[in-house]
Amino acid sequence: MSMVFITLFLSAGMLSGFLLRKREKAIYAAEKITTGIILILLFLLGLSLGMNKTVLNNLSRVGIQSALISAGGVSGSVFVSFFVYKYFFKEKNNEK
Repeated sequence: MSMVFITLFLSAGMLSGFLLRKREKAIYAAEKITTGIILILLFLLGLSLGMNKTVLNNLSRVGIQSALISAGGVSGSVFVSFFVYKYFFKEKNNEK
């Protein structure tokens, strides 16, 4: 698939979304369709991983690495979010 094809589809979707933004039924339908397609894609991803012998043979090693990367990502996000909240969103006491 060429990048031009993908860009055209993305642009057409954005234009359609812009034109249909005030129609509640269209928004509701788009959300339901998007959720359904994501679930189908996740199923197909699991299917392809389940048929891949290399992935299944290395699942324990890959799983541990994935868990460590996820834990690091979540920890970093919580750490940065704390400071962003503290310095940008928390109300300051104006005690004099």
